[in-house]
Amino acid sequence: ASMTRLQQAAAFLQSGDTARALAIAEAEAKSNPQDAEALHLMALALSKTGDVDRAATAFEAAAALHPRKEIILVNLGNHLKRAGRLREAAEAYERAAAAAPGSAGAWAALGAARAQLSDNPAAAEAYNRALGLNANNAAALIGLGNLAAARGRHADAIGSFTQAIAADPRSYAAHVNRGAALRMLGRTGEALADLDRALTLAPGHPEAAFQRASTLRVIGRFDEAAV
Repeated sequence: ASMTRLQQAAAFLQSGDTARALAIAEAEAKSNPQDAEALHLMALALSKTGDVDRAATAFEAAAALHPRKEIILVNLGNHLKRAGRLREAAEAYERAAAAAPGSAGAWAALGAARAQLSDNPAAAEAYNRALGLNANNAAALIGLGNLAAARGRHADAIGSFTQAIAADPRSYAAHVNRGAALRMLGRTGEALADLDRALTLAPGHPEAAFQRASTLRVIGRFDEAAV
């Protein structure tokens, strides 16, 4: 079966051909201004081009029409967060959670935005709401681990990161953050194993490389740390 125009736009967007995806989505939205999917695809494409305000407007238009507006609002939040507009991003996530209180993803995203705004108690509340809905939400588990680590509670952080890894064994963030917490407790061998795994999952990632070098210096392997 042949693809619809919107399916073609989604495929172009996924393959990185943002210009063609945007052209199709804009044309479809112009011909049918009530088409929430066309508006959503247009917003996603505009976001990739860096057109922050037009993308935000398109996300809002799509959310007003879409039966599952929380999906659109989470994507709006992601878009604003990438643009550095954290407070607006948090507001979008709050609206997503209000529209779909049963969405663990919306609560986890809200927790992350609140943490970036240094509102740690509110971040913990949102993460716990997410985990109440889905105990295996890796993003919320990582978030709680980060909050614990920031308070110097490294053993608690390791517990959260370990749960996150059980939920998502390919989580780069869970491995690198657990490695950092293990190093803080002097468990350098385990830390290096986690950091090596993180670099396998995300080769060359600067945070994992930095944490690995720091761990190597702690145990006196200075030559390796300089590589």
